[in-house]
Amino acid sequence: MTTAFAINATPKVYAKTLAGGSTYNGSNSITFSNATTVCLINNLSNSNCHCRLNADSNATFTLMANSSITFERGDLSITSVDFDNSPSGSSAVNVEVLVGLAQ
Repeated sequence: MTTAFAINATPKVYAKTLAGGSTYNGSNSITFSNATTVCLINNLSNSNCHCRLNADSNATFTLMANSSITFERGDLSITSVDFDNSPSGSSAVNVEVLVGLAQ
């Protein structure tokens, strides 16, 4: 799948290793300087984790092991992504977030 970044967007890549059993907290959070125009969230591990968008408890979902989710331009304005790694037990989970930030 190819996601085209907008010409007026600054691309950024964020990588996190979520400690096994960790929940939503500061070290499992990414806050963007501006709202995203596109956002790709990758789970690079063999364990599931939970994601929360914009610090909103109503905007949570499970990101399955070795999977990704893409939010295209116009889908949703995302200002932060938080992760909860409690589903994995003691296994660390590696995630990667690629965004285009509005200028």
